[in-house]
Amino acid sequence: MVLQYPRWSNTLWDLVARALALCLQEEPVEQVPEVEAGKHVAFAEQLSAFIEHLPGGAHTRRRTLASADIKRDGRRGQYLARFEEHTMKSVTCRFGFSPAYLYPSELLLHAACHRVFGDAQLGPRPALCVPEAVTSHGIPCVPIHRLVEPARTGFLRWLETDSDGVLEHPDAPLGVAPATLYSAFLGTAV
Repeated sequence: MVLQYPRWSNTLWDLVARALALCLQEEPVEQVPEVEAGKHVAFAEQLSAFIEHLPGGAHTRRRTLASADIKRDGRRGQYLARFEEHTMKSVTCRFGFSPAYLYPSELLLHAACHRVFGDAQLGPRPALCVPEAVTSHGIPCVPIHRLVEPARTGFLRWLETDSDGVLEHPDAPLGVAPATLYSAFLGTAV
């Protein structure tokens, strides 16, 4: 399920939405559960969420990768959500969520779905973004300039700390890296 998810989609909030959808149902399926309606609307004034990276569990090296701030926008059940992400511009969206009982995780799920897909449903999983490989010294390599953001920035940071770095190539202005390293990055890096 989420373990086979391609790490670098267009936003971390896509992964958050899918994980929440799986957790909020008896049968783990990637879909937003039905909202239980009632004659009264349960609501929140404000909710904040953070995505943090703790390398090796070390709290001293904690890094916030993304944050969401969801606030009531006028009437009950109307919200304004602002999403920040370390390699992307901030995004703000308005949406309605009017359940009979408020569960903060459902509110975050609906906000994330509106941020990523524009409505309260999960869209299709993104395809893995791997550009066509070039050969350098007989080794298949990934041209760095063809990687989409935020994968490019994340991969370059990962290469600085976890490998020998970028190799020069005449067809790649930002250089290349072995395709095996890019696969390792997609499977392990945050």
